[in-house]
Amino acid sequence: TFLGSVAKRVLRRARKPMFIIPLPKGEIDLTVHDD
Repeated sequence: TFLGSVAKRVLRRARKPMFIIPLPKGEIDLTVHDD
């Protein structure tokens, strides 16, 4: 899927763990922990 491809691309660039949290509305909330 498109979102899957984007997620993989972002995960490759992300230096820290990224959590993908599916919202009840069906939307995807990307939360990046960057200190």
